[in-house]
Amino acid sequence: MRLISLRFRHVGPFGEDGIALEGLTSGLNVICETNEFGKSTVLKALETFLFKPFSSSDKQVKSLMTGGSEFGPEGEIKFEAGGEAYDLKKRFMKGKLCELRSGSGQVLAVNREAEERLAHLLSPEGHEKGPSGLLWVRQGDSMVGVSDDGQVASRLEGELTTLVGGDRAREYLTRVEADLAENITGTGREKSNGPLKLARDALAATQSALADAKAKRETTYETGLKLAKTRDDIQRMEDGFDAAESAVEIKATRDAMTAAQAFETDLQRLQAERDRAAQMASRAGEQQAAHIEALTDFIRWQAEITALETAQKERVKLLEQKTEMKTALRSDIEALDTQAAEYGQARQAAEEAANLKLRLETAGRDTAYLTAVDENYRNLSSRLAALDMQLADMPIVKRADIHPLERLADALRRVEAEIAALTTHLYLDLASSGAGKITLDGKALTSGPIELSGSQTLDIEGIGRLRGDNNRLQVLERELKEADKAFAAQLDVLGVADVATARQVADERHDLETERQRITADMTSLAPQGEAAMRTELETARRLAEDLSEKLADIDLVEARPADGEDDIRRELTSARGRLDALNGEIAELRETQAAAKAKLDGLRNNLTALRLSDTEAERTTQADEFAAAVLKTASEARLAEKAVAAAQSNAPTQSLTLLQSRLTRLEQIAAQTQSNLQDLQRREASLRANRDAAFEGQDADAKVEALVAKLELEQAELDRLERRVAAQTLLRDTLLASQSKLREAYTEPVRAELAPLLAMVLPGTEANLNESLGADTVSRGGRIEDIGQLSGGTREQIAILTRLAFARLLKRGGADAPVILDDALVYADDRRRDDMFDVLNHVSSGENGLQLIYLSCHQGATQRLGGHRITPENWPKD
Repeated sequence: MRLISLRFRHVGPFGEDGIALEGLTSGLNVICETNEFGKSTVLKALETFLFKPFSSSDKQVKSLMTGGSEFGPEGEIKFEAGGEAYDLKKRFMKGKLCELRSGSGQVLAVNREAEERLAHLLSPEGHEKGPSGLLWVRQGDSMVGVSDDGQVASRLEGELTTLVGGDRAREYLTRVEADLAENITGTGREKSNGPLKLARDALAATQSALADAKAKRETTYETGLKLAKTRDDIQRMEDGFDAAESAVEIKATRDAMTAAQAFETDLQRLQAERDRAAQMASRAGEQQAAHIEALTDFIRWQAEITALETAQKERVKLLEQKTEMKTALRSDIEALDTQAAEYGQARQAAEEAANLKLRLETAGRDTAYLTAVDENYRNLSSRLAALDMQLADMPIVKRADIHPLERLADALRRVEAEIAALTTHLYLDLASSGAGKITLDGKALTSGPIELSGSQTLDIEGIGRLRGDNNRLQVLERELKEADKAFAAQLDVLGVADVATARQVADERHDLETERQRITADMTSLAPQGEAAMRTELETARRLAEDLSEKLADIDLVEARPADGEDDIRRELTSARGRLDALNGEIAELRETQAAAKAKLDGLRNNLTALRLSDTEAERTTQADEFAAAVLKTASEARLAEKAVAAAQSNAPTQSLTLLQSRLTRLEQIAAQTQSNLQDLQRREASLRANRDAAFEGQDADAKVEALVAKLELEQAELDRLERRVAAQTLLRDTLLASQSKLREAYTEPVRAELAPLLAMVLPGTEANLNESLGADTVSRGGRIEDIGQLSGGTREQIAILTRLAFARLLKRGGADAPVILDDALVYADDRRRDDMFDVLNHVSSGENGLQLIYLSCHQGATQRLGGHRITPENWPKD
């Protein structure tokens, strides 16, 4: 298959305008666009339209839709296959359609039939995605190794088929494995229900039957003796047991049990009524006792509450007295403290003055340093404000905005140049009578040169209308308006008149912003915590110096007082503080006692509330009377129920129900055991008689044993024959598998031979070692074998791409030509390796047997060195 052109609409970012890739050559095609243009979307769309049924609406199809669009993906793919040109049109979701046309436009098939014909064209061998599954490298998968899915191997085997290594060998292997599968499993064990297992089981059964026959022949002679003894036992048991008498005795016992059960039921009912009455009497007594206990607690707790409340009032008065004593004692201590402080003031004054002088000197140095920092910071801040004003007065144009603006300008110039090349140039020479009779878009013309574009109309009065018939020119004029509008809009957004001004403004803004960053960094180094923190630190240093100066000036060097007077004051002060501590302890103890009493009062009050007794004495007395009456009533009912139970028990049966049940169980067990023993003896008699009469079905015992010996010899011979057959088939299967392994080694050689010169162009001295799937898993270089996973990302990427190219060349020679598509596939290569890979791509895509390559990239600079045919994406024009 060779692609000719691709058109898609309502796919990813392309929306209603769509995208068209026209003029794809049979060699190297290069598509280079920026990130997020949609290159990978084009590859995803190509795969979806070729291999997804038009009726599909799965996740892959939905993910291809343009966001917010109500239309499904639509596409047209022109391609060649088998030397014939085809045109595929497909639409998903809304208005779904699949149509396959010939190169001349004839409809070949539609919908499901078109899908089937397309699948056959893309992959006659039936592989799911044809050669594309091997040869397309999607973005991000360039390092993923490739392995054959059977397409390459199947074509190579067609050239290498032999008796022991090709189709015939596989046919023999299949037949041998099928025969073996009848007798053994995949793990080598004998298969259940297989001929070998059945023969072995039959032999074992005959061996068992022979042993059984021999044993029966020995035991038949003893059977007659056992039969006579069994008949004697049956006769003695029948004479010693009367079944009719046993049945009468069992029935009488059952009648007595029925009467006893009725008595037990009545007695249980009366006892239940007695127990219920006793429970009610007990409950009434308990309720009365609980009420009496609650009354007792009520009276006791009321007395305790009264006593506690009285004690609380006395403690409050005592606490007030102690508090007044504490206040007076504190006043005495404060007076003594003042006298002691006056004695110590004279000693401390000189020491404090010396300390203040040292601190004042340090504060002066700090203030001078911080003042210099502040001045420098203010200068930088002024420069920063000036830069901000300059930046605010400039248009907001950054260097990153220049490239998109230049692209819009280039697009505008390209359209203008193409219009200029297509515009019709005329010269109008009017006679005097023709003045005003010729107009261009409603404007009268005079003699002189004129230009007639595709959308303009030349009206000639009385004759008709002359207009351009160049559709391309009309399209270009629309594109010119759109390009001019987009360019003017971008200039307006940036606030500049042209590209040169924008470039100049961007450079100036960049220089100013760089200067601003430097100043900001200097200011940050001067004031890491910010300007406010720096100013606060300076003000703090100044205030500290002023405070220290004032304190130094205010120090009054008081004359020292006699030391003995200070000692008397301090002893008296210590005594007073001791008395204060004792008084504080007494007050704390009183408060703790008071708090404990309050907690106890609260608990007693809660207890009274929980009793739920009436507040009045009369109501509590009424409640006590009601409980006493209930006790008397329930006690009377309990005595009456007890008398009824005693009366019933006086009429109890002479034999208890338990005794009757035991007697019935004994009688029934005797009858059942006797009957069971008799039946066992009768069955034993019948069995012995049958064994004696039919042990060998009327045949001679010795003849039966001899027949089984002959059968055993035949079955042993059949088992030996099957074991020899299975051994021969196993040897043949192993031999054929070894031949298949040699064949795989033979058909990896063409792939290795095709890959070797390509590897030599990029990785000289490197040889790829292929696995059974024809993928490279190790490489040999410098006398060492290295695992593919240990190589650098760039080297793995290059080997994966070169392997795909080798596959593509083998498939093309085998008649399965398919394009190789690489989407940003050389992202890990260095400059030299990338150039080498570019040489390989040009090499394999040139010549009579060259491959069709489509190279997608976002790297303009790198792809300039690739060469090939450049494809410029365009909108898909509507019909």
